Amino acid sequence: MKQKLKIGILLDNYSISYFVKDIIIWLKENSNKFDVNDYIILKRNRPVFEKFITRKIYKKVCFRFISIIERLILKISKYRIYLKTYNIRNFLNNQLVVTINPSDDEFISKNSIKDIREKKYDILLRFSSSILKGDILNSSKYGVISFHHGDNKHYRGSPAGFWEVLHRKNSTGFIIQKLTSDLDNGDIFFKGWVQTKFFYLLNQIELYRKSNFYLKKTLENIFDEKDAVLPKSGRPGPIYEIPGILKQIKYIFTTIGHLIKKYFVKRYNYKLAYSSSVDKSLQNIKIKIIQPEKNTFLADPFLFKFNNKLYCFAEEFDKKLKKGKIVSFLISDGQFTQKTISLEESFHLSFPFIFSYNDQVFLCPDTSALNEIRIYRSIIFPSKWVFEKTLIKNIKATDTMIFKKDNIFWLLTNIDRSNTDDFSHDLSIFYSFESPISDKWEEHILNPISTNSLRSRNAGLINLNDNFYRVSQKQGFDRYGLDFSINKIENINKERYLEFEDKTLDSNLKENLKKYQNIHHLSILDNNIVFDFE
Repeated sequence: MKQKLKIGILLDNYSISYFVKDIIIWLKENSNKFDVNDYIILKRNRPVFEKFITRKIYKKVCFRFISIIERLILKISKYRIYLKTYNIRNFLNNQLVVTINPSDDEFISKNSIKDIREKKYDILLRFSSSILKGDILNSSKYGVISFHHGDNKHYRGSPAGFWEVLHRKNSTGFIIQKLTSDLDNGDIFFKGWVQTKFFYLLNQIELYRKSNFYLKKTLENIFDEKDAVLPKSGRPGPIYEIPGILKQIKYIFTTIGHLIKKYFVKRYNYKLAYSSSVDKSLQNIKIKIIQPEKNTFLADPFLFKFNNKLYCFAEEFDKKLKKGKIVSFLISDGQFTQKTISLEESFHLSFPFIFSYNDQVFLCPDTSALNEIRIYRSIIFPSKWVFEKTLIKNIKATDTMIFKKDNIFWLLTNIDRSNTDDFSHDLSIFYSFESPISDKWEEHILNPISTNSLRSRNAGLINLNDNFYRVSQKQGFDRYGLDFSINKIENINKERYLEFEDKTLDSNLKENLKKYQNIHHLSILDNNIVFDFE
């Protein structure tokens, strides 16, 4: 039997956050892999006077006021559970108090380092605000593993999640690293980006929620001896700290302005646009607009040919019922006619990926409300469909696409692994040797293939000249579906997945469609293109 990894928890004090508790409980639930019973309190050695009087007291007080207001807002929302704190003594048994000297080259005394080394930890997990240096970094087998909640190429330091909101960045990054003497630029095990939310503490909570899953995955990889470190590229970004008073004032006013716009300006009024004049270079496109019916929007269009007739399947979202269904249109002489309600369930449906197999037609819509990926079969096209099979159970996934390449069926989907109802940052792949309607799918060894809200979410699948292109969404600052990219799937097999943005096709298409805002899905078939936009 494989030996467990012995883990010590580094903390500032006896109070832990919801997110640290989540990691500790997960470690205990996986006691066949991890032995965690110890916590180490890093007690800072500094004069009492220094704790209260610093040259930065004014901006700290002002920032504390911002944090208090935002906490009050979150306490009356579904996020209040993430504000709770817990006593570490209720979760772990043994403690070791270590005094740290921030201004001392030795930092932690030799006796304290000796005490830690005698424990023979495999991993020290840092959930402390203290900047660690010296021998503590090498006092366990795999070193000190820590989050940095920020893209270290742009944002090092703190506060986590604030600067991306102030600068209105589309994504907020995080890394999971083995600490070195280079601040927030250690040996990186995992790197990801999630969509930036519109105010600081909300963005921080969402960042913590999502990144916690990938710390668990990193620890499992270390246990399974898959602890590969990512290569470093480029120079690390500047080190940030609590913003000055003027930046805090700017943050307050821009956040209030965004809040007003968010709740008083109508959004997500998607409609479809169609053209039958697309050439191979994706240029010279003449567009016709398809307007949705009142109190609905149309999105996620897919083109499909049946009996030499062209159809468009799409989501029709009812704004009053807050639920989508699948509708279809016959396209004749460039006109959308014969609208049909093709598939409606008691739960939300969208993203009607449609394909044929063995002379039958199948739909694989978004059924994430059921925590499964489903297939429906056409019995009277396009108006009547029956539930055929569940492809994958117990999976919270959406925007699934299936295709065949090199005699293997590939399933590309977006998974909400952190249970945050956010499918924008995780692209994962499954494969089957049997058929596209098999219920035996293997998970790709590299999953998640991509963890990046700027390119992970599926937005269509194009087959041009026997090459497959995955259309991906780009999420914006606190908004869904800002833009799209065309990515050529260069290599896909059981061990690898390689795609790159086809900048020629991408730029040609965007140049022709530049007057259409917030395109987040498109479909191309022969000389026809359909996309959604606001």
